[in-house]
Amino acid sequence: MSKGVADPAGEGGSQQKEKEKEIALAGYSAARQAPDDFEPPSAEDVEAYFAANCLRGDARQFFDHYAAQGWTLPSGLPVTDVWALARNWSRKQVGFDADRKARGGQTSQEVERAAVWQPVKTDDELIAELDRQIAEAS
Repeated sequence: MSKGVADPAGEGGSQQKEKEKEIALAGYSAARQAPDDFEPPSAEDVEAYFAANCLRGDARQFFDHYAAQGWTLPSGLPVTDVWALARNWSRKQVGFDADRKARGGQTSQEVERAAVWQPVKTDDELIAELDRQIAEAS
């Protein structure tokens, strides 16, 4: 068909485009559904993975974020590889930590270390510790 000549059918091109649009939307809808074999990990599994692979960031925060999103990506597509997503989360955390540090804040690792509970020493333990320090200094 040459330029400037109208399509004699008129509707042929329009119907074809509609069909293509339907097919594309059907494929998009199917892609938005979670794969049949996907089972979200437990919070404990995520924490174990973060610890075993020395990943930065809060494993619970990662778990809570994606659980609240229904294990979907920002694009709306379902998560298919949780562990790859966790590694990406950790890599992004490095950049967030650098920004926080530049503004005088604490990194995620410093916050985690500070959040670890340590027992308070009794008065007797403090006195004994000070006595030891004085004895070592003498």
